[in-house]
Parts: sequence; structure tokens; C-alpha cells
Amino acid sequence: MSPGLSEDEQVATLASIAGLEDLEHARRMLRQHGGNLEAAVNTAMGFTAPPDPSNAVGHADPRDGGRPAPGSRPRQRVRPLRPSPLVQLLNIPVDIVRATFGIVFKVIGGVFVGLVGRNHARRIAYAATGGDTDDPVESAIKFKRTMTREFGDNLPNFLEASHGAALRAATDELKLLFVYLHSSEHPGSRAFCREVLSHPDVVNAVNASFVAWGGDVQETDAHLLASRLHPSTFPYVALMTSTPGERGGTLVLAVEGAVEPSDLARLLAEAAEERGLELAGVRAERDARAMERRIRDEQDAAYRAALEADARREREAAERRAAEEEEEARALALERAAEEEAAAVAAEAAARLRSVEKRREEKSAVLADEPPEGAHGVCKVLVRFPDGSRQQRRFLGDDVVENLYTWVDTLEEHTGLHYSLVSNFPRKVFSRTDDGGVTLNDGDLCPQATLMYRLDD
Repeated sequence: MSPGLSEDEQVATLASIAGLEDLEHARRMLRQHGGNLEAAVNTAMGFTAPPDPSNAVGHADPRDGGRPAPGSRPRQRVRPLRPSPLVQLLNIPVDIVRATFGIVFKVIGGVFVGLVGRNHARRIAYAATGGDTDDPVESAIKFKRTMTREFGDNLPNFLEASHGAALRAATDELKLLFVYLHSSEHPGSRAFCREVLSHPDVVNAVNASFVAWGGDVQETDAHLLASRLHPSTFPYVALMTSTPGERGGTLVLAVEGAVEPSDLARLLAEAAEERGLELAGVRAERDARAMERRIRDEQDAAYRAALEADARREREAAERRAAEEEEEARALALERAAEEEAAAVAAEAAARLRSVEKRREEKSAVLADEPPEGAHGVCKVLVRFPDGSRQQRRFLGDDVVENLYTWVDTLEEHTGLHYSLVSNFPRKVFSRTDDGGVTLNDGDLCPQATLMYRLDD
């Protein structure tokens, strides 16, 4: 006991520093450490392992050198040797300083744990002191392999995961979590594993109704769980449950110390039956929620599919309308272009006709009279037009080709601004510009000739 503090004051100090709500548990922990407040605080904060409960609990069983008889759990607490009063008096100043620094250090440690989390704090502490930072999954695999090697294959199907992951798996399967905490230093652990944990009734009960997890308390993950469950002795079996979102889980059943296989199997069966109805209700509720969620998802999917179908139809309709509008615009543009072209052609034709009419009037005014029939040197010229019509007129042999063009310009059959007169035998093109000054005699158009009217517009 620390100098100057009663046991109740030490219990209150331990509970305040470690955040323990159960004062009786804090009192048991303080007593397990022989009244050493600093050691109890170290264990409560998770920085040191708790003392092996086997050192404080004695059992008697002839089958395993200390295994207790069923139903009997005698306890014999070992108290440390006390120094003489004089030595205690001389150590008071030292103990006060040590206790003060220890408490301050633990308070700082508590703040540190609150900032980074207990798991990270423990790993940092282990690394800082050169300890191991064992992986929970590797520890679970190692534990299962060791148990199988030492006690055979007829064991509960321990999950190879951390105890937190195992608890979540049990929650997902709507089962309780069967927990076995193993202490290799406890004299009754081997007999328990060999005669109880490997018993077919126990194995069948566990595998049929629970998710199983086990661990050695010397490993970090199992030690962390033991610090939460506070076993008073080993071997230790527990049933735990958890709800989604809950951290740490809830203890349903704890079996500490030696127990007969039939008793353990009965307790497990009773717990499974008792929790079965509750879990069945939870399962039915979860199934109902899952059904509602599935129906809602299907309705949402159908609604989304309907929206997508409507959107697709609207998009296709819009595309069709756009294509139709584009086609209509293209057809309208073509029609407009055709109309404009026709109008241009018509306007050009009208302008040409006006020009032709104007030239007809002008040429009619300057056209010389036709020579009489039988006059000396008369030539007859016949002009064929594209529409099949023909016109004939008499000219003098000394008249030039321009006179022929002047006469043609006055004819109603003539409709073009630019044309040529062409003879077939021999073929020759008489141009207004090039041949206008050639006489009819020189052009071999006398005494008569037939010319074709060819439009050059």
C-alpha cells in the first residue's frame, strides 16, 4: 500500500486514472498487485501484463496436479512480504516521490492514449521498449496451429482473425462469439484443452451455434481482450455478443476455471437456446430490413430504368425531330435555291428576250430591202432553226455575212443574243465578229445556200 493512502483512496485513484467504473474490479486489481498502486495503474492502462491469476488462485485436482474439482473454486490470495515499520518510515519520502512521478506519468499516458488510441499507444510503447508488435491475425494463426499440434484436430473451429474481426463476423452471422483465453503458465490449461475443449460435445456445441475465437494471453490481442473481460482465473471461456456499430462487445456468459465437459456443453446449449429466440427475432428483423431494402432497390432500379427509358425515348424523339427539321430545312433550302435559280434563269431569259426584241427593232430599221426575184447576182439563203422552222431571203452576191446576221436578228424565230450560222457542205462556221465582212460570193453562199442557226448563249 502506498504511504499515506488508505485502500479506498488507492482504489479511487486507480479508478480515476484508468477510467474504471467498477470500483470492486479496481479493488481486486489493486489487491492482485499487492497494494502497489503504480503497478496496478500500469496494468489498467495496458502498458504491462497483469499478474498471472494462477499465482493468486490455488486448485486441487489429482488428475492434473492442481486442477480443481467441479464446482469448487477456492481462492488463496498471496500477499507480499512487508518490511519492518522502521524501513517503511525511512522509505516514505522515496515512496511519495515515486508515487507522484508515477501518477503524473500515467496521467500523461492517459492523455496520450486518448489522443492516439489505446491500440496505437500500446504498439508505440512496445516499440519504444524494444518489445514485439505482434499482428493479431498472425497471432490467431499461430494459436490455432499450436493448439492443433498439441491437442489434435478435434477442436473448435477458431477463426484466424483478431478478436474484433471475430466479433464482427459473429455479429454479421447473428451468432454469439465463443471466446477461449489460454494461459500456458496456468497448471490447469493443458488438462482443460485435452479433456474439455477437445470433447466432442463441446466441439459440436461450439461449431454448431457459435463463431469461435481463441488466443494466448501472452499475445497482444488476447491480452487486450483479457484486460477488458477481467478474468479472475484460467482457463477462461466466454460468450460475447455485439450490435452493429458497438465497440468492444458485451459479455453474455463467462466460465472461469475448471469445468466438466458436460457442464460446459450444457451451459453453451442453454446460452444458445436462450439467445436463439432473441437472435431469431434479430435475424427476422434483419431479413425483413434486407427484404425491404431489396424491394426498395428493385423499385429504385425499375424507376431508374423507367426514367432512362423515358429519357432514351425523348432523346430519340428529339433526334428524330432534329433530323426531320434538318431534312425540312435542307429541302426548303434546295427549294429556295431552285426557285432562286429559276428566278435568275427567268430573269436572265427575260433580259435576253428584251435585248433580242430591242435588237430586232434596231436591225429591222436598218435592214436593206430584199432584191427582186431574177435580179442579177441574186443569192438565196435559207436558215434552219432548232425548232425545225426555216426562213429564206434573197441577197446580192456582194452583200456581206453581216447582212445575213442583220436579217436573222429581225426574225421571230431568233431568240438568242449570241449565235452562229453554220453551213454543212462544206461545213463552215460563219461568225459575226470574224466573218462579218466576208461577201456571200467569197463565202461560197451563191447562188444559194442553207445555213443552220446555232445558239451560242
